[in-house]
Amino acid sequence: MAKSEIIVGLDVGTTKICAVVGELTKNGVSLLGHGVAPCDGLHKGVVVNIEATVPAIEKAVEAAERSSGYEIRSVVVGITGEHIRSLTGKGTVRIRRDQEITRADVAQAQEAAQQIDLPPGREIIHNIPRASSVDGHHGIKNPVGMFGSTLEVETHLVTAESNPVQNIYKCVEQAGLTITQVVLEPLATAEAELHTAEKEMGVALIDIGGGTSDLALFGGGSAFYSAVIPVGGKHVTNDLSVGLRVAFTEAERIKLEHGIATEDGLDDLEAVAITPVGQPAGEEMRVPRRIIAEIIQPRMEELFELVEEEIRRAGGLELIPAGVVISGGGSRLPGTLDVASQVLGVPVRLGAPLEPAAATGALRTPEYSTGVGLVLYAARNPRGTHHADGLLDGLFGPISRWFRRLFSR
Repeated sequence: MAKSEIIVGLDVGTTKICAVVGELTKNGVSLLGHGVAPCDGLHKGVVVNIEATVPAIEKAVEAAERSSGYEIRSVVVGITGEHIRSLTGKGTVRIRRDQEITRADVAQAQEAAQQIDLPPGREIIHNIPRASSVDGHHGIKNPVGMFGSTLEVETHLVTAESNPVQNIYKCVEQAGLTITQVVLEPLATAEAELHTAEKEMGVALIDIGGGTSDLALFGGGSAFYSAVIPVGGKHVTNDLSVGLRVAFTEAERIKLEHGIATEDGLDDLEAVAITPVGQPAGEEMRVPRRIIAEIIQPRMEELFELVEEEIRRAGGLELIPAGVVISGGGSRLPGTLDVASQVLGVPVRLGAPLEPAAATGALRTPEYSTGVGLVLYAARNPRGTHHADGLLDGLFGPISRWFRRLFSR
């Protein structure tokens, strides 16, 4: 099999690494396979243990290779973390008299929009055009071909601290891979989950991860505000661990099997078996499920109150008439949508990949939206070349991967 261009999205999360393999065809994107591995090398979306992160990347990628039948050599990587910031940039260029505005003029204005003073140690990872104005006439989405003397382009700039970005690069390269793009995770998730009409009207996307929750606001068809909330699913697990005096692993089990974000409608007689720390082996105690809800609900309310603060900072809830879409593993906690609706006072729906149509099984759930979205984002915003080799043709595939990992260390 000749070398074929495929796209691999690598979601480097606080609790898991997910690799999704897709192929761009004349009919769109077709998913070929995926792989997942647990990871404890990140804290709140930032690498804190390279030695724990690299093996997790390797395991997820190897599982994706077995699932897809391809040897993976390059990836599109998602990034998040409390260090992410966003702002609006504006760039202006003069157009020569009697000349139409060209794509080169738009690119020049977009480049000028990112000529801003950044604090030391920060870099721009996204420069997304929002709107244009020609000779002071605003609201122009595509000025190419128009006549005018002055073009101004407004862009959505996303910045990140350089060191966390470089640590992601180091982990991926030590796993024997190259990075073709780095993409802010909620922008990728939006590619998989949001309807075009929602992005045009105005909508908020909240991706509840393990260590953080990502927020992106859309309007007029594109993103205009991004933020990372320092609250995620692991905070809920920790609250249960402390509140019920159980080990963290037991708290995680309780959350997944019996967790609920609101006590509304719970039966007072419903009880859950737990094993507190220090309890003799084999002995359990039972606690009302309402107690579990009473522990979880304040944390979830805090999360959405922080989201509301960010939305108001961006301009207010009136900017998102299409409401809120909630995604990520934390969105699966029963009662989450109810709490979000009560706190934010806007329509709320659960997110999941809308496409590709070939996405089935696990890939249709919110936990995999970012991985799927990374593939879609790269397909629609190409940068660099994506490579993979057919495993069935390459007896030396595993050996070449070993050599790439060896010389990247």
